[in-house]
Amino acid sequence: MSGTVTDTPAITAREARLVACTRCTRVWPAETARCGRCGKALVSRDGHSLSRVWAWWVAGVLCYIPANLYPMLRTQVLFTVSEDTIVEGAIELATHGAPVVALIILIASVAIPMGKFAAIAWLAISVSAVAAPRRMRATGSTKSSSTSGAGR
Repeated sequence: MSGTVTDTPAITAREARLVACTRCTRVWPAETARCGRCGKALVSRDGHSLSRVWAWWVAGVLCYIPANLYPMLRTQVLFTVSEDTIVEGAIELATHGAPVVALIILIASVAIPMGKFAAIAWLAISVSAVAAPRRMRATGSTKSSSTSGAGR
């Protein structure tokens, strides 16, 4: 039956001994030093990619916090001026008869960014949890070998 999920485990490109060119995306055997199509040097994996994910995540959170703490909406009714944050502005819109617009603003400005921050953090944590045992297997270090010389 085509299109069904099988119980065979997925393998990584590294386990399949493949590497992709970062310029033209052509896939080559891992032993290949340069891309035959564009000539760029082939590298299996960027070792600092997870660090960059966390750096961008922290930068995003640091920008998101003031964006939601400082006033973004200025409402003037006759001679009264009110400055509100995004959430306060959505509440203000809802109380003045625009609950649909308020809901759209809350979803687009609060729920979706918070969901993205949570999803990216979860993905980065899960990738690092999977990568740690692989790194230990690749280097040949285990818990028992690191503690075996402690009693000497």
